[in-house]
Amino acid sequence: MKKRIMGLLLCLSVTAVLIVGCKSLLVKKKNIPKSTGKSEVTKEGDELNIFCNDDEFLSCLKNYYPGYKEIDDTTGKIGNITVNWTITEGDSDIYQNELDTALKRQKGASPEDKIDIFLVKGDYASKYADSEYAMSLDDIGIKKDSTSGQYTYTKKLMTDSKGVQRGVSWQSCPGVVIYNRNIAKKVLGSDNPKKVQKAVGNWDEFIKTAKKMKEKGYKITPSANDTYSAYVSGMSSKWVKNGRINIDDNVMKWIIDSKKLVNEGETGTCDILSDEWKKDFYRGKDTFCYFMTPQMINSMINDSNTESVPLNAGYGITKGPQSFFMGGTWICATQGTDNKDLIRKIMLKLTCDQDIMKEIAEKEDEVVNNKYVMEKISKNEYDSEFFGNQNPYRVYIDVAEDMKPDYISPYDYGCMKEFQKSIINYLEGNADLDGAIEGFYESVEETYPELMH
Repeated sequence: MKKRIMGLLLCLSVTAVLIVGCKSLLVKKKNIPKSTGKSEVTKEGDELNIFCNDDEFLSCLKNYYPGYKEIDDTTGKIGNITVNWTITEGDSDIYQNELDTALKRQKGASPEDKIDIFLVKGDYASKYADSEYAMSLDDIGIKKDSTSGQYTYTKKLMTDSKGVQRGVSWQSCPGVVIYNRNIAKKVLGSDNPKKVQKAVGNWDEFIKTAKKMKEKGYKITPSANDTYSAYVSGMSSKWVKNGRINIDDNVMKWIIDSKKLVNEGETGTCDILSDEWKKDFYRGKDTFCYFMTPQMINSMINDSNTESVPLNAGYGITKGPQSFFMGGTWICATQGTDNKDLIRKIMLKLTCDQDIMKEIAEKEDEVVNNKYVMEKISKNEYDSEFFGNQNPYRVYIDVAEDMKPDYISPYDYGCMKEFQKSIINYLEGNADLDGAIEGFYESVEETYPELMH
């Protein structure tokens, strides 16, 4: 009882909203674990502390986990257990810094203050899969047959270098090419998905089609950034080999192809989802195609006005030159948690229960991480204002099943980010290629001092 009272007093003393050196960063906190020197306990705890960087998982748990009751924006209840949310909104670097700081204090924290669940995004999931902080599914009590319906790539992303899976996701985020039907008819003679896929089915055909688009006054994509994740997904080697930074042939091809497209005015260099990137997505006058995920597509539909191309069946969908993914969120149980039983139930319900996953898919228009559920949905009639009479789920499924991210390593986030930034600088004419690559090496070695090139 004394320990509970002390824990309650500690919770009440912590500020609920914290500004961390950035106007755009909002941190809603119960508290960050502090070292107390107390030993771990093995019984189920009275509090479940969840650390995440947006309210996506909060919404999922609140809307789809049986028995969750909301108390306020940062607190809920599941049975007799209080659920406390620490939500750090901001870019991935800020969130990871906050999470890493909290996890380092985990070992000596009291049971009431330990992080029990933390969430990670796809672009840095592998970092935490190979960390000491995420529990294995075996230790949580989740067997392989329970996750048999999940897409292989989602499991690989949270599998460590020894082959142990340490996280699960309720989402699948397959990347597809969506194309302007009107432009396809004018340039390719048809907006049929099979015809369009033939025109963009590999990178050589994609480059040829870009030239045809330019001759008719259109860009192939709004930006070279569109294709980056697809080229990365085609890598056959990791970013780091034996302690040395490695540039795979496929991302070198992205440089060569992108430079050609930019120089010819067949694409640009704006950021994905920037105002410049979005503007022709809605009006549909200048750009042929976009590389997107279902989540991106849904957000763009919601943002569009009634006269825009997306709401008037103006786009088609096809697989494109390379299967890829962008985004996604993984649930990780933290080593030392005293809520293993509840975490196991949450993971199983939200990522393995087919009835719940079907409900998520239908209510949220989301591609859930269960191939059995998605196969059933793909066979249904789908009334899409965005794609007209075309059912996009067959394309989503083909991509999700095809992805083989064998390049995954704990260094992916830093390497991918710095490489893209350095090469865009080169594509914009602000550096020569050797200088851009040297800048990449320097940035990565600063982030990961143990590496060299």
